Amino acid sequence: MGKRANGEGTIYQRKDGRWVAQITYVANDGQKKRKTFYGTQQQEVVEKMRKFIADIERSEVIEPNKLTTAQWLKEWLTVYKMPHIRPKTYEQYESAIRVHIIPYVGEIKLQHLQARQIQEMYSSLTKKGLSPRSIYLVHLVLRMALDQAQKERYITVNPVKLTDPPKVKKKTAQVMSIEEQNAFLEALKGERLAPVFLFLITTGVRRGEALGLKWSDITTDKDGTLIANIRRSVVRAKDPTGKVKTKILIQDTKTEKSKRQIPVSEFMAEVLRKHKVRQNEERLMAGPEWQNTDFVFCTKFGGVIEPGVLYREFRRILKKAKLENIKIHTLRHTFATRLLELGEHPRVVQELLGHEDITTTLNTYSHVAPEIKKRAAEKIDELFKNEKHSEQTN
Repeated sequence: MGKRANGEGTIYQRKDGRWVAQITYVANDGQKKRKTFYGTQQQEVVEKMRKFIADIERSEVIEPNKLTTAQWLKEWLTVYKMPHIRPKTYEQYESAIRVHIIPYVGEIKLQHLQARQIQEMYSSLTKKGLSPRSIYLVHLVLRMALDQAQKERYITVNPVKLTDPPKVKKKTAQVMSIEEQNAFLEALKGERLAPVFLFLITTGVRRGEALGLKWSDITTDKDGTLIANIRRSVVRAKDPTGKVKTKILIQDTKTEKSKRQIPVSEFMAEVLRKHKVRQNEERLMAGPEWQNTDFVFCTKFGGVIEPGVLYREFRRILKKAKLENIKIHTLRHTFATRLLELGEHPRVVQELLGHEDITTTLNTYSHVAPEIKKRAAEKIDELFKNEKHSEQTN
């Protein structure tokens, strides 16, 4: 046994360097029991022990052998995930747990949950018509939750890792044809929200990122080019606190890579200049009702535009352009595809889109790969198409 920590109760450090904390308590059945906590740092085990004591005082401790899968999933989501994930992500996890996992395996004791039962759940969800992508989310959530349960020593093996979830087919990016793109641009003429849709299709930013853009985020580089600094996003998400059903959130962008600088084309820069003039006119008309939010794209009173409202306007304009089955995210895909078709390097496209990894860019826009390869062959052909090399082939 290693050195015991002074003044911290039954806490000591093992020879291998790990810290151990132990506490004796009276369980709900009246029996004295001993609980052990492990960690790499002394403070880590102290905090675990203090939390356990607080739980006992609130009578919230459930013995590991009595803990159901549903009880653990709710604790994992609330204690381990909610403080660290975005509201939209929380919404997806909570829905997967409540709608798909708990009805099938929620009542099973956590320690008794087996891979066979999880596999049967996947089969049942498939028969119900749930998509492979949705079932894979169920698989991912359950795997993460049981990984944490294994770390807490509630289970010895994570049964999810012994299952075979449905294969998810790679999604093909939907892209406007040149004809569709021109029809859409024509339909935008005279529309109040035309600038935001033009911004989406000329920069490739996400809908929420465009709605979160402020005039203070638009700067000019040394060459006079307008730069849009993407820093935040507007979303409507389920309220984790339950005070309201959903609420509008203005939050940091999805990842660190999403925080990026995007050069604005001269065409779009001119659109923004005219848009600023019209916005100032709306400010005067609104008078004291104007909200000084500084959003580039806002309501007639300066407020935030809800993503759902923008989507409804998008659908109306599509109908005006006689276009069908096109999503607002298609504008982003169209921007990226046009760049790649014009010969732009995938790495540049990755940076502009804010993808974490260039693999995501290459996989999403694999439909452009044949053209890229063809251009590469043509460049090689041009390199060797000179008299010196031609002589070597005669």
